[in-house]
Amino acid sequence: MADNGLPVNKGTTLDSGLRPLRQTLSQLRLRELLVEVQERVEQIVDGRDRLDGLVEAMLVVTSGLDLDVTLRTIVHSATNLVDARYGALEVHDRDKRVLQFVYEGFDEETVQAIGHLPQGLGIIGLLIDEPKPLRLDDLSLHPASVGFPANHPPMRTFLGVPVRVHDMSLGTLYLTDKTNGQPFSDDDELLVQALAAAAASPLRTPGFTSRPRRDSRG
Repeated sequence: MADNGLPVNKGTTLDSGLRPLRQTLSQLRLRELLVEVQERVEQIVDGRDRLDGLVEAMLVVTSGLDLDVTLRTIVHSATNLVDARYGALEVHDRDKRVLQFVYEGFDEETVQAIGHLPQGLGIIGLLIDEPKPLRLDDLSLHPASVGFPANHPPMRTFLGVPVRVHDMSLGTLYLTDKTNGQPFSDDDELLVQALAAAAASPLRTPGFTSRPRRDSRG
């Protein structure tokens, strides 16, 4: 989502900005989720529209929609909020096998040409094995990089954060290629961490895993 250029009112706190929302939407899960990400969101200073977009994603997470719809919304919101060309969310099991892969930014022709789900190798595998935030100015320069499969579009800048429930890693939310060509920023990382916390919410439910599959919003 492009910056709209509006100044941020430093006197406006997250709590006051969300007061009308809390008055009309009193669901316990929404309150819990907002508390969980409040500290991160309050550090973001470069646009109220980004906060609004984050809250919209939170509302979808707590609305009880189908899991696939919820995860697609998380990925769509992440790509918009940090101006990324590509976004994805992988969900893995306790044995670190990729079960579900939700993506945005690829057209159907490219998806068919690539032909298979990520196998949890390279940078994706690193984030599964070592679930902590990772920002890279150039993917190809990282020691864990194994390149891309045939027909995969080139990617350079990278931001990935783990999706966790307590100490258990359930997946990774990651973005590549900011549309302005710049590296991902501290604020971008904070936003994606907040969305990863939101993504963890529907994955807390027992039985969320399924057979390996891919899904997208294009």
